[in-house]
Amino acid sequence: MRYDSVDEAELVRRLVSIGWRGSRAVRLGPGDDAAFLRGGLVLSTDLAIEGVHFRLDWISPVEAGFRAGAAALSDLAAMGAKPEALLVSLAVRGDPTLALELQRGVRAAGDRVGVAIIGGDVSRSPGPAVVDVVAVGRARTVVTRGGAEV
Repeated sequence: MRYDSVDEAELVRRLVSIGWRGSRAVRLGPGDDAAFLRGGLVLSTDLAIEGVHFRLDWISPVEAGFRAGAAALSDLAAMGAKPEALLVSLAVRGDPTLALELQRGVRAAGDRVGVAIIGGDVSRSPGPAVVDVVAVGRARTVVTRGGAEV
């Protein structure tokens, strides 16, 4: 199967059918903007890949990082969750300056809503730059895409 032969929603459906096994800890699992766990934890992740989601000849690395952070945080907002923290994973070519600039952008997105980057990962990559941001939030209830409160 080629990725371009199915749309993103169909691919997600297939991935969930392989990986999702349910858990008593999960109040709302795959299929919405974020996962909602018992105890009020809300988690979202967004991945941005150079050449797919951003081009560094069009925007700066700081802006690319900001957009990645904002995308993850916007998923929390869509669910009605209060953001608490960010985790950032980066994969970049040899020059560490790119990783630093991407991180500055994610930090700027977090600063806008008063949250810090509390961890993450970094790796060297021979290919395009990759930014993955996990947004951590809290809520008593969340609003689903269908408008239901959970």
